[in-house]
Amino acid sequence: MKWLELIEPENIKRAKYEWDNWPQDEVDHYIVEYASRILFSEMNKERDQAIRASNAIRLSKPSSVLLSPFCQINSTDIKTE
Repeated sequence: MKWLELIEPENIKRAKYEWDNWPQDEVDHYIVEYASRILFSEMNKERDQAIRASNAIRLSKPSSVLLSPFCQINSTDIKTE
């Protein structure tokens, strides 16, 4: 099997791929290269789904800066007409 080849269901049914014949170093390489990508992809999808389903209001960066304890706004800072 080529590393960049797509694994397609019809090829699996025809037993084109023999998983038990992979040398351990190829399996280790696959795990190192792709397992973390797959894991983080799933985590990102779940995070995005939770954000979309949430009713909470998210603050933009300028607003979160204003909420910082280092930022102080007094009534004299607000212009009124």
